[in-house]
Amino acid sequence: MQRLFLILFTVFIHHSPFLILHSAQAAQALVPETGQTASYGVRDDGDLRPGVAWPDPRFTDNGNGTITDNLTGLIWLQNANCTDTVGGITKAGGSLSWDNALTWCNNLSSGKCGLSDGSSAGQWRLPNVVELKSLIDLQRVHPGLPSGHPFGSVVAWVYWSSSTHATYKNYAWDVDMDSGFVSKRIKGSRDYVWPVRIGTSGPLNYSISGNTSVAGATVTLSGAANATTTSAADGTYSFSSLSAGSYTVTPTLAGYTFTPPSQTVTVTNQNATVPAFTATDIAPPVINSVTLPSSPITCIIPVTIDATDNAGIAGYYLSENDATPAIGDPGWSATLPTNFTFAGLGTRTLYVWVKDAAGNLSARSSASVTIVGVAKIGAVEYCSLNAAYNAASSGDTIWTLDALLNESLTVNKLLKLIGSYDLTYSGRTGNPTALKGILTIGTGSLNVDGLAVR
Repeated sequence: MQRLFLILFTVFIHHSPFLILHSAQAAQALVPETGQTASYGVRDDGDLRPGVAWPDPRFTDNGNGTITDNLTGLIWLQNANCTDTVGGITKAGGSLSWDNALTWCNNLSSGKCGLSDGSSAGQWRLPNVVELKSLIDLQRVHPGLPSGHPFGSVVAWVYWSSSTHATYKNYAWDVDMDSGFVSKRIKGSRDYVWPVRIGTSGPLNYSISGNTSVAGATVTLSGAANATTTSAADGTYSFSSLSAGSYTVTPTLAGYTFTPPSQTVTVTNQNATVPAFTATDIAPPVINSVTLPSSPITCIIPVTIDATDNAGIAGYYLSENDATPAIGDPGWSATLPTNFTFAGLGTRTLYVWVKDAAGNLSARSSASVTIVGVAKIGAVEYCSLNAAYNAASSGDTIWTLDALLNESLTVNKLLKLIGSYDLTYSGRTGNPTALKGILTIGTGSLNVDGLAVR
């Protein structure tokens, strides 16, 4: 037994580069604490607890079928007795000969034994005796593992190491996970198998990139690491400084759905590109306001429309009919209208809809206005001087408001025109009606009172 511990001590000294000492421990052996906390004699192991202190937490569950030992940096298979067939080696019974254990571990990869870490054959291996022994907590038995360890299916029996006995070459070292005892066994015996691989060291150099097809999407990365970013103006995104492993990418943006909703990508030994998502706009545009002038004197009314959409307005529909238009109706305008021609005078209501490029239709908005005729014959008002002229018979009198009329008139009838009336046509203001256009007297005649041509 003394020879055994001497060999173990020697191996521990020369083959444990993953252990880190604090400066205060520089004079100590390059080994971690054993885990023993009970003291059975003055200055014994439980009393002094020499060695590198265990981190808290000791282990980290990576969520991908692997466990990282935060003391050594080694990554262990979470399932301590996987029975999957790997590398052509059937492991239904759990235990294997030493040669088969080496082959089985060397061929283990992501997709087997619950692994989703992106590992490939050649990354996993059978641990050496020092690595296997590093899992043991000398304070505990049944099993001899640290309290609260996250491993599953640990068998209360011996596990193979990859270390061959120095004298008896047909023997290899193994560790009893129930008691922590280290012994040698002939390689043809059947022990259990617990693969290990080296953890990531140095900077993390892999990246995941892709395109959400829309700007401003929140892209969430989960799995072997968690991160969040926002897609650029062209929809692109990227995550950097990642380790090998399995990741899920999920984009979200208010008013959009994404196809597919999320994608899983595995990073092995190179950067990964996620196939582009398709972003579908499902949010309808919003009309914030529709504004008409308070006292118009023409049927062609200025209109101000304020509408917004997450991807932009693609069309406008204005009507005096309150029936909702279809997306493909011919009345849609691709440009923002600045005026609308009403069908008549009096109180009129304008109904407005807007649509976006995805075919989403806004709710209906409306505004009302009372339109006063700019010209009048008897009791009938008209939207324009020309409309009144066209309705007039020879000998009629046309009254016009004290207003600026942006139109020209050709007279081929015998008419009288009296301007400067107020909005109710009940009196005259004393200011002439201003005709900003050309007045042409053709075959008719015009008797004018209160009209100025500019």
